Amino acid sequence: MKWKAWSKKRKILFVGVLAAVVVLAAGTAVWLLWGQEKPPQRYLLDISAYANGSQTVYVVQNGLQEQSIPLARYSISHVPEGFHQLYDSAPVANRYSLRYTDAFYNQSGTAVTLYQIPALQNEQVWFPEPVDQVEFAGIEVWYASASEQTTAAWLCGDTLFTLNAEPSLSMEEMLEWVNGVDYSAAQMPQVRPLEFVEGGDIVFQRNGMDQYVSRPWQIGGDPDLPQRLDYYRFPQTPEGFTPAEGEVSQQYWPLDFLQPEGVDTGTRKDWLQSYSNQEGDTLTLVNCILDRENNYIFQQNYAPQTENTDGAGGSYFGVSPQPQDVETVTVNGMEGRLYSGEGYSELVLLGDAVYLDVIYVGDISARDFLELAQGIGR
Repeated sequence: MKWKAWSKKRKILFVGVLAAVVVLAAGTAVWLLWGQEKPPQRYLLDISAYANGSQTVYVVQNGLQEQSIPLARYSISHVPEGFHQLYDSAPVANRYSLRYTDAFYNQSGTAVTLYQIPALQNEQVWFPEPVDQVEFAGIEVWYASASEQTTAAWLCGDTLFTLNAEPSLSMEEMLEWVNGVDYSAAQMPQVRPLEFVEGGDIVFQRNGMDQYVSRPWQIGGDPDLPQRLDYYRFPQTPEGFTPAEGEVSQQYWPLDFLQPEGVDTGTRKDWLQSYSNQEGDTLTLVNCILDRENNYIFQQNYAPQTENTDGAGGSYFGVSPQPQDVETVTVNGMEGRLYSGEGYSELVLLGDAVYLDVIYVGDISARDFLELAQGIGR
């Protein structure tokens, strides 16, 4: 009997101690939650009074102190009726992406562009007129409209969204675009092979006239990079050519400034070769890796200009050949796109971690150019 009584008392004591521990833990958790400061809510602050010029300027408050790379990307789940996409940020998102741009057009000539950038402290947003604030589906939207432009901006997570429409759209139409973004989960770029993102022209009517905008040709994907990049080259100098002397003139070489962490990119002599012949023609082979600038191809001044019917040249994102002017080819097992024009030809090939840009300045047939490219190897 004494043992049973002691055992019962011990059980009661144990339960009491356990209850006390639970209460203490709960109290500690509540104290910790009370003790933790919630991060201040981000918002846009009007600084127009301190800015030069007549436009309205807002800046991000309680924003990020520094940005991380890549920026997470929000997808667009719904596009308002009548619009088709000119520019899609999804296939060109990669590990270096700092911002995303999606552009749309309709047949009446309205251009809508959505930008996603990091919500950095004091990041600026410019509006065409004084701003109205509206709350829509739990999102605070800053909105302003002028005769030729409407701008809306809002914040979600670490992202600042800016939406521009030209000509103007109503607030209800702009809010339909705001509602078309999928805010459920921002996605990081995924590892995937290189791919071609096709270009071409979009035709629409404005003021009773045909208007054109060029969709750029780009390289998409996001392949893994080895510790040392293995470049493609001409193992033998092409027949009739000699190595070019001096600096190669070109607008933009990614490997000159982009140094991937943990990757040995070598030197310019490793990833670029240039040759010339007696006629003064030049042949250049460049190995390129994906970078943060959307990896445009076929953007040289030699490529054909797209013109409006009134004769005024121009394009929305830059010069881009027509699809019918670009041939799909295969060279040494690599998928490629070939543009062959008068005085200028360009061949882009997809390698494993790099893509190749082969440029011929001078007159050469497509067949002869491809025959030269057959000499490319490792």
